Amino acid sequence: MNRRNDRCGKWKRVRALGKVSFATPCTLSVRGSVWSWGSCATVFQMKLALSLCATLGLLLTPVAFAQISCSEFARITSEGLGDFSAIAGDEVQDDLFESSVWLSGADDCGIGVEWDSIYTCLYRFDSYASASASLSTHLAELSSCLAGWAPSSIAADDVANDGFRTLSGTRYSGAGDYEDMDWAVILQEHTGEHGTDYHVLVELVYWL
Repeated sequence: MNRRNDRCGKWKRVRALGKVSFATPCTLSVRGSVWSWGSCATVFQMKLALSLCATLGLLLTPVAFAQISCSEFARITSEGLGDFSAIAGDEVQDDLFESSVWLSGADDCGIGVEWDSIYTCLYRFDSYASASASLSTHLAELSSCLAGWAPSSIAADDVANDGFRTLSGTRYSGAGDYEDMDWAVILQEHTGEHGTDYHVLVELVYWL
């Protein structure tokens, strides 16, 4: 059984920059080859994002696109087969753990566990143009490193949820030993009391 489809069929969740509330009903829908990524992909991105915002305050990251190597993706994929337990650090919030391994250039990385295991790294930008360029860079990296993984588009959110809105993204679904894994790169807009910034999320989901 493909646990990705089984899990999304059983659990209904809600997304807001990746926040998932397991008590709030919503759906994961498929529009042709375009997936409404919803929270079946991300368990804790809002916690990660808000934790980062609290750390940085009003400071925004400079524009820089550090290359993520294929060896980094391979390392995280390998760790995912063990539910990321070997790289999980202290629990900073419920079901959210520090990660001892960060992807190059990330502003923060963490590991979420609830119904699924999710490794996410967050990149923060003050302009859409910079974030979009980062998205393109990381998509090119994933595409070149994940031969045999099937890409599909992530649908944009029609409206913001708690100030967070998914603008675009692509997921790569594994096969064989990795059939229960998805890599994804997601671009999101965040609007809060201090204005608007943009987040690029690079994450690996292991569907339990």
